[in-house]
Amino acid sequence: MDPVGAAVAIVLAASALYRTLAGRREALTAGLWTAAVGMAVSALVVPLDAALKSLTGLDSLSQLLCYSAMVISSYLIARMTYHVADIDSRWPLVFTVTSITGMIALYSATDLRHIQTLAIETVPGAASAWFAIFYAIGLLPTHISAIIGVLKMTHKDNVMVWLLATYGAVGALNPILIVADHIGTYTLRWPLSVTYPLVWIILFISFGALAVAGVIGAHRSKQEHTELASGTT
Repeated sequence: MDPVGAAVAIVLAASALYRTLAGRREALTAGLWTAAVGMAVSALVVPLDAALKSLTGLDSLSQLLCYSAMVISSYLIARMTYHVADIDSRWPLVFTVTSITGMIALYSATDLRHIQTLAIETVPGAASAWFAIFYAIGLLPTHISAIIGVLKMTHKDNVMVWLLATYGAVGALNPILIVADHIGTYTLRWPLSVTYPLVWIILFISFGALAVAGVIGAHRSKQEHTELASGTT
């Protein structure tokens, strides 16, 4: 088990649980739960890949499931970030369908399904490079919309601004790094020993900021409802 991946999953699940118990069961909460599952799968990629291969004969299947979960979580989180940024909320669905369809098609139609690896997008060749691009399509717009939302905020809540900006800016580095590592080269531009832990650190910081923002938002909403209820009695 990857310890950083497990930590990311725990942080996300804790935030999602708090929001669920606080009655905030909207898209952001579902996105946090979905991301927590995706990170848990990624943290357990080695034993899960072995188990799934024994059942299906396919390699790296848990990674495809993990990446699909992360793109779905990105779509759910985008329901919030696009609202904050005042952007047409239909776009996240387009990016999500394009991303997942592209990844599944590449995995099914190429040798990616028969290559054992820690990360599909690091396999040498054009197939994995396109896989990385489709994965990035499902992630990057959500982070960009978070940054735009921060810039458009009229009422500057310093804590939430910094948390949302951290999620958007730091999180955007993940898909950018994944694509930049592969584009223009048959193999990888940087050693996996460098990029693999770097991606985990990026995810921990980005999702950690989002998780804290989710807890703060739910706590403030709970306080407002309590004050409103006490004011009417």
